[in-house]
Amino acid sequence: KIDWDSRARDVQLAVRFLDDVIDVNKLPHDRLRKRVLETRRIGLGTNGLADTLIALGLRHDSPQALAVSNELASFIARMAVRTSIELAREKGVYPAYKHGDWAEGVLPWTKHRERLEKFSSTVDKGSVEEYLKVLDAGYNDPRVRSIIDGATAVLRGYRALDGELSIDVSTIGIRNGSIMSIAPEGSRSLIAGVNSSIEPLFAIAYIRNLSIGRLIEYNYTALRLLMGTRTLDEATRKFVEEYGVLPRDHPLANLLRTAHEIHWKWHVYMQVTWAKWNDSGVSKTINMPSDTPIEDVEQAYRLAWLLNAFGITVYRDKSKSVQVIYTGVKGAETKPTVEAKVESK
Repeated sequence: KIDWDSRARDVQLAVRFLDDVIDVNKLPHDRLRKRVLETRRIGLGTNGLADTLIALGLRHDSPQALAVSNELASFIARMAVRTSIELAREKGVYPAYKHGDWAEGVLPWTKHRERLEKFSSTVDKGSVEEYLKVLDAGYNDPRVRSIIDGATAVLRGYRALDGELSIDVSTIGIRNGSIMSIAPEGSRSLIAGVNSSIEPLFAIAYIRNLSIGRLIEYNYTALRLLMGTRTLDEATRKFVEEYGVLPRDHPLANLLRTAHEIHWKWHVYMQVTWAKWNDSGVSKTINMPSDTPIEDVEQAYRLAWLLNAFGITVYRDKSKSVQVIYTGVKGAETKPTVEAKVESK
């Protein structure tokens, strides 16, 4: 399960820390500092989503993973807004507060929901309804209900449900002009020892090209699980080192699916699930195998726009002569064909 009480305290500490950084930060020009202080924008993000889903026994490309991610993102966003409201009570609102939606009691995810409803009725009802149906299917799973049990009670204890937040943000105010943002997390995730951002596992074994040379690296979460379940025999180890993924007949192949094994639609679904709880950007790469047709790239961009993503980055494997990361120790060589299928379970 998820320890929602600890999660709430972590969010409170992180928001206060990020707000303090604004005051101690050294900026190169007075105009820049004036602008920063005027809005006091912060960017509370996330790391290690893939590790969390694996620990919970949920494959990344599943309705269950979307539902848990939606609950995590909504919990973090609501607790972050509550913390910023309390900071405003303590230290005052940001100077430009009266000119923003916060003063009207409008929460960022409310605007996202309105736009989604508008697109559903005027542009492409089928695609929007398909995404919402997949999300609902995740919530209907008893495992998910057990994982998210207690989240609402904790939010209620902090007066962080939508009705209370809307009233307090319009009467007390808020300390920060924007709060949630999932930034590029590559370096920080390496320091933390977890998978980056909201990305799935890139690979179990991979080559990283750096200025100091080529490094062979392994995903710690995947290796720990393989060793703990005693499913890393010699043949599996050689396959993983060569291709970066598990053999398809391996018992953990579904749980430890990597970025190229996941259909692009699930990448987009995960991104927009987090985007609707953010009031700034979401950094994520839609990784596609090297044989992906141009039509898939076009459809991915269109679906991201339709479901109200803030932006989208697509990278087709080997589309550059040299890239930062290759799957497998022989990542620059030919790999077995990867089938990325849309599956609901």
